[in-house]
Amino acid sequence: MGSLQILFVFLLSLFLAKCYSHEQQELLHCLSTYSESNITQNIYNPNSPTYTSILEYAQKNPRWWNSSHPIFIASPRTEAEIRPVILCSKKIGLQIKIKSGGHDYEGISFRSKSPFVMLDLSNLNEIKIDLNEETAWVQSGATLGELYYAIAKRSKVHGFPGGVCFSVGTGGLISGGGLGALTRKFGLAADNVVDARVMDVNGNILDREMNEDLFWAVRGGGGASFGVILAWKLKLVRVPEKVTIFSIHRKLNSSRDLLQKWENISHQLPENLFIRLLIQNGGVERQVELFFQSQYLGPVDELIPLLRQYFPEFNLERNDCFQENTTAGAVKRCYEVSWIQSAFYFYFRKITSPLEVLLDKTIPTQKHYYKGTSDFVKTPIPESGWEMIERTFLEEAGPRMILEPLGGKMNEIS
Repeated sequence: MGSLQILFVFLLSLFLAKCYSHEQQELLHCLSTYSESNITQNIYNPNSPTYTSILEYAQKNPRWWNSSHPIFIASPRTEAEIRPVILCSKKIGLQIKIKSGGHDYEGISFRSKSPFVMLDLSNLNEIKIDLNEETAWVQSGATLGELYYAIAKRSKVHGFPGGVCFSVGTGGLISGGGLGALTRKFGLAADNVVDARVMDVNGNILDREMNEDLFWAVRGGGGASFGVILAWKLKLVRVPEKVTIFSIHRKLNSSRDLLQKWENISHQLPENLFIRLLIQNGGVERQVELFFQSQYLGPVDELIPLLRQYFPEFNLERNDCFQENTTAGAVKRCYEVSWIQSAFYFYFRKITSPLEVLLDKTIPTQKHYYKGTSDFVKTPIPESGWEMIERTFLEEAGPRMILEPLGGKMNEIS
């Protein structure tokens, strides 16, 4: 019986290989008929070293490394090269998976149960900033770090309300909404899109003026559901030259009252003040730790009175923000910095890092298996809920929760 099972698997593998080979040939033949583009030069099959490196960079979570792989990876260098991929895949009956940065939790951009082509947009990363109009056209293969870099090189008083991870692609981040430290002041990344260029299933390029309903849908509805996002026109936001960042470290078992207070008022704070909460286990004693991580859009002297009013428990003083605290696991840290330095802080980089850190695209030598999910908490978590969370965190190897308050501008939008 065992031999029969092995024979069946072998025959099935041969059958699938032949199917894939046929589809590969069909796709290449179809693409070659589009002589106006050189897309075939940027098509990679599983035998190509480039194929492996692209897939390794895309798969941020090794959990999916043994999942189904694309029969081809298309890495266009111009927007014109995307149209043949769409039309030929449609003709042959292949799925298209669109990858901007590859950060989706479930690997949707690089795996499928059906034969598919992965459309890798990372080469389409041009950014054009217009400070007079206070806008930026950003191709969807650009990372968040590349966008932040382009803004910081041109202005000290402009920013964009994106996320915190520099290697996230703007195509996926913005089409999925885009939460970050500026959300309470300016809304989601998607709320700050003023136009978009989208290629539909027929290879047509549409913008906001041509299809207002499509423009509405791609801003938060998942752009790949409706076509290929080619570029976003973003509204840049004004930020102060100096912002204040701080973190407060506490233990869960001795800070239940502070935790409950944060749950009840963090979304009601002035919109310039963002305080998120990171929960994890750590340390020799393996206690559950709370990290209140904050950004205030203004100088320290404006922040301190607000904290005395809303969170005197933090015990943060002005001097704390102008003296270096190098103690590991310090109870509190505070800095007065530029907006771009605050972006380093939220991504756990040194605030003195050079801007070029934003452009780093090296493949990590170590990748960690994880399962991630997101949800909305509509009411404060009861005491029994926190007791369950504490038990779970002490049992698991490396769990983490990130709670981000909304309110502010989000109340006006929602």
